[in-house]
Amino acid sequence: MVLGLAFLTPAVAAHWLTPDPRGYGTHCQLWLPPCMLKMLTGVPCPFCGMTTSFALLAQGQLREGLATHPVGALFFVATLLAGLALLGMAAARGELPDPRPTRWWRLVERTALCLLLAGWPYQVWRTFR
Repeated sequence: MVLGLAFLTPAVAAHWLTPDPRGYGTHCQLWLPPCMLKMLTGVPCPFCGMTTSFALLAQGQLREGLATHPVGALFFVATLLAGLALLGMAAARGELPDPRPTRWWRLVERTALCLLLAGWPYQVWRTFR
């Protein structure tokens, strides 16, 4: 149950954030530092806009959230689905899945990394258009 709640926490927390109109920087409301890559080079990192995307989606602004960071929108949906699935499994069985890494989990991690890297050119394009 705790793991399911942990997956749902980012979406719930994002609901209370004010999306930065620039499309990035919303994470600073969580007392996190600004993106150093963006500050030093003007080029956004693969994560730039992810928190803003989460905040927009959590507040029902689907089009804006998707346009801000498409991969962030995908991750938002994935965290919601994973959290709900884990809560459902815990309620049905009263137990959590085995936390040890499996081939399936490694595939999920690698896919997430590839999606972030594939979405990075979009973030750069959106910054300099």
